[in-house]
Amino acid sequence: MPTSRSAIYAASLLVAWLLFPAQPIVAAPRVVHVGFVVDGPWERNTEVLEQMRAEMRALVRDQFDLRFPDDKLVVGDWTLPGAEGALRRLMADPEVDLVVALGILSSDRACRGAAPTKPIIAPAVIDAKAQGLPSRDGTSGVHNLSYLSVPTAVERDLRTFHDLVSFRHLGVFANQNVTTALPVLCDSVLAAASRVGVEARFLPMGASAEQTLARLPAEIDAIYLMPLLQLSAAAWDSLMAGLTARRLPTFSCLGEKEVQRGVLAGVSPDIFPQMARRLAVTVQRILSGEDAGKLPTGIVIGERLMLNARTARAIGWYPSWAGLSEAEVFGEAEPRGRTLTLVASMQEALLANVDLAAAVAQTRAGAAQVASARSVLLPQADASLLGAEIDADRAAASFGSQAERSLVGTLQASQLLFSEPDLARWSSERSLQRARERDLDQTRLDTARAAGAAHLDVLRAKTLERIRKENLQLTRRHLETARLLESVGATGRSDVYRWESEIATNRKEAIEANAVRNLAEIEMNRILHRPAEEPFIAAETDLEDPEVARSLAPSLPYFGDKVAFAALRDFLVEEGLSTSPELQSFDAAIAASQRQLQSATRAFFLPQLSFQASWSSVWSKDGAGSEPAFVVPGVPQADDIDWSLGLLAAYPLSRGGGRFALRAQAREELSSLELQRQSAAERIEQRIRAAAHRAGASYAGMREARSASEWAQRNLDLVTDSYTRGATSFINLLDAQNAHVVSEQSAANAVYDFLDDWLEVQRAIGRFDFTRSDPERESFRQRLEEFVARAGARRP
Repeated sequence: MPTSRSAIYAASLLVAWLLFPAQPIVAAPRVVHVGFVVDGPWERNTEVLEQMRAEMRALVRDQFDLRFPDDKLVVGDWTLPGAEGALRRLMADPEVDLVVALGILSSDRACRGAAPTKPIIAPAVIDAKAQGLPSRDGTSGVHNLSYLSVPTAVERDLRTFHDLVSFRHLGVFANQNVTTALPVLCDSVLAAASRVGVEARFLPMGASAEQTLARLPAEIDAIYLMPLLQLSAAAWDSLMAGLTARRLPTFSCLGEKEVQRGVLAGVSPDIFPQMARRLAVTVQRILSGEDAGKLPTGIVIGERLMLNARTARAIGWYPSWAGLSEAEVFGEAEPRGRTLTLVASMQEALLANVDLAAAVAQTRAGAAQVASARSVLLPQADASLLGAEIDADRAAASFGSQAERSLVGTLQASQLLFSEPDLARWSSERSLQRARERDLDQTRLDTARAAGAAHLDVLRAKTLERIRKENLQLTRRHLETARLLESVGATGRSDVYRWESEIATNRKEAIEANAVRNLAEIEMNRILHRPAEEPFIAAETDLEDPEVARSLAPSLPYFGDKVAFAALRDFLVEEGLSTSPELQSFDAAIAASQRQLQSATRAFFLPQLSFQASWSSVWSKDGAGSEPAFVVPGVPQADDIDWSLGLLAAYPLSRGGGRFALRAQAREELSSLELQRQSAAERIEQRIRAAAHRAGASYAGMREARSASEWAQRNLDLVTDSYTRGATSFINLLDAQNAHVVSEQSAANAVYDFLDDWLEVQRAIGRFDFTRSDPERESFRQRLEEFVARAGARRP
């Protein structure tokens, strides 16, 4: 059968394809010319443009050949007509495929009028709503027009600024061309300032910083800087120098870069890198065929607090503890029953605590030891009465010197005139008693501290119990919601089971919280020597409590910034070391040891001197020997009364080396006590500084804990609403609820944590404020202010 010509041709093609595979045909990327309009000369123009171009090239290099001809970059003159003219030029240029209006003025002009004839992107819109720009469902709604509304968040900036620095009259520096062309932006800023509670005044600027500084009103006490891109580097430096010389705090709208260059504070990171990435995505979507008017216009820029330490020092301002802990710092330099209040609990413990009462008794016993040591130095006297009977033959043989039966009365007296060991013992016991009294002071301090901590523990336990109960109630409401959703088919039965399980867990936690409260109350009653489960009401306390406020008043203002707080710590260390009962106890013990060493040394050459006297009388005698056997005429006869007086001096000649050993022992004991005192001083300083740091951190954390609780509550409300509509899952709601519980507990306990830390500060310095009189408190405040002045720190 003959083969057709078509079959032969097909076979030939197949063989050729097998032997010589065809190479894929790759189309060359389409060339796209992009034109840029910038409002005017700016030192960062080249940098920002390169960021934009690099991001766009990197994203579309495989699809499009982007080109940025130099003659398609039009730099305006910082005027509205200049921006409009530059836009018309590029829009009319047939070689330009896409236009980017990179400037506040040019972006605003690009969004006005009829739909553009070619795609145009305006990435520098400040406030689309205030400017009255077209908007539809998050897009421009205008064919070929896309813009990015960069949220400057002026009100956020002003609130942050006002929290950092207290001011009333705000000066707003802005490009005079922008304020002229876009007065609505000025109105928006003034309205935001009014909501913050400050008076704002616009200060339009041209290219000269000196002229604006010269016109600066005297009442302005803070400056907010809108974008001032028209300023040269020299003009910017001159502006910063002028504001710093006037000690005016400043806040930058643009944030990071300007804070690095001398502005005091800002919260916006450098927006241009993120703007470049978003611009690249927009360009890609437009070139891929999407209509620019249907692309989203919103862009979210992150935020973080930034501070310039050099500027802060130059204007004499220091951030709050909270601000410093959060901020990124540039230019950092070297440097039922009865009611018990917190103070009432501590005072009652000092009166009733059993451990303290035992320590008081022990101290009284020590006083008796002092009296005992002194007693040997006072006159000693003894009286005795001896009735005796001896055998008759011995009495008879005594020739009348010993009666068979006799009754003799004796009086003996002595006075120690000098005894170095006894004098040293008395002196040492007096010093040791002072040490025991200081030890008692320590016990009092520890008892008051324990009572204060126990009171705060009761409050914490009550808070935990309340939160756990409220959380259980909240879980029950979620269970009801789950049942409702199940009934309408919006969720399955599994959610109901999960909430049932969560209720059991919450109930267990509530029971545990109740037990924790009971244990805390039992501990409180023990410290106060009350029946273990006697009910009482632990009164709530906070920084507004008059007793607490009076205690904190001298010191709390110095918690506000790093320098003042450092001076406060140094002062507290000085106070603590001077009043510490621990160190005073060591001082007394050292004095006792020094006296013992002195005595051991004197023992080598000082004798013991004493006076002795005795008197005795034979009251009666009878039997054999009661009368003399014979009497010699002219020889005196002894009567029945005997007496004697004597002065005794004694000196130990040898004690087998014992005196040397005692002296060596006393010397080493003294050395040991001195080293122990040095170590104790270091521990006390460490305790004071550590307690002060903890108090500073907990004070700064109170506001943050409240803020965290508020945001967690808002998040919980949103997620709860979504869950109610069946728009989110059980897990999301449970996470939000758990976060809310944790943050609420943290916020509720933040005040107690700070007060507990403050009690530790007072214990560390050796004196609680409630034991001080008003004159003593005033003296403390004056000493603190004088110390801070000597240290050169700023007083609040």
